Amino acid sequence: GEIISGLAIFDRIVESTGTPPPIGGDLEGLGILRSQAKNWLEVTHDIERRLNTSTTYTFCFWGASRFVDLIDEKLKNLGLLNCCLRSTVLGGWPPHIVLY
Repeated sequence: GEIISGLAIFDRIVESTGTPPPIGGDLEGLGILRSQAKNWLEVTHDIERRLNTSTTYTFCFWGASRFVDLIDEKLKNLGLLNCCLRSTVLGGWPPHIVLY
């Protein structure tokens, strides 16, 4: 299945016009956090309107961590839908999560 969304799905967005932050580096104090924005949907719509090819965008997504436990390979906090990812959902395949 797929989930389709605008930028509002992300938890932090960093816009860099110079050197972007290093992959795996500390992002503390960079960009804007969902938890600090008064109207996250409005903020992300504004970023979508300004998207361009000269700015580097770093998108952080932690939202699924409330529902997916990759270490124990289980779905969690979903009431009756809690199950084991590997044996029940994925049939033995390791989970692959792709955002593009």
